[in-house]
Amino acid sequence: MNRWKLHIAAVLLVLVGALLMPGAVYAQEGQNTESIQIEVDAGYQGFYRTSQWFPIAVDVSNTGPDVRGVLEWRYRVNDDELVFRQEIDLPRGARKRLMLYGLSNNFARVGDLRLLVDEQVLFQEQVSLSPLEAELYVIGVLSTDPTLLNSLEAMQLENTSGAQVVHLNPEHMPEQSTALQGLNAIFVHDITTADLTAAQQAALEMWVRTGGVLVLAGGSSAEQTVPGLADLLPVEVGDLQAM
Repeated sequence: MNRWKLHIAAVLLVLVGALLMPGAVYAQEGQNTESIQIEVDAGYQGFYRTSQWFPIAVDVSNTGPDVRGVLEWRYRVNDDELVFRQEIDLPRGARKRLMLYGLSNNFARVGDLRLLVDEQVLFQEQVSLSPLEAELYVIGVLSTDPTLLNSLEAMQLENTSGAQVVHLNPEHMPEQSTALQGLNAIFVHDITTADLTAAQQAALEMWVRTGGVLVLAGGSSAEQTVPGLADLLPVEVGDLQAM
């Protein structure tokens, strides 16, 4: 009997010791949600084409204790149980931008982004989505003008149900060409394309080679729009000259 008591006491000591270990303290401290700030930019200005991959840009900062967890994207509807996950390491003071990629087959209008630590929800945000039907002609616009080319939505195109203009954030351009397949065309105006990362430029190149239509603004804007994407143009653009 005494042996059993000693054995139970030893087990209890081990359990208590485990709870007091730094890892357990870290997990408890990590539950402070105020130290975690997350901003989400899903799709193309919130739009996405059903059955096509789309980008989900996530900006994360941490002012609290070190956090190691998983970013998770899922839908409020039963979208064939589609769940997308990516591990994330957030030491104190970290600021990171991660790119997730989502896909929906069921016209989902709401997505959930969650940060999980030890499978417990540390942060959760509901994100509104606007699904686009396959027959729409979708035009992405990279410009500092938030209304540029919006009038194209009145355009009638053959073999389409209409046009949809979506404004893109150059910093959130995907680095995977598959996440651009929801766009039929991209118009670039007064954006310094040389600031795009090599992976973003490569994604655009692959998208063009698989049928995407890329239009770069000329004139005075060409000095900004051309340099980062010059290899994709069918012509060589020279310096702007005054007449």
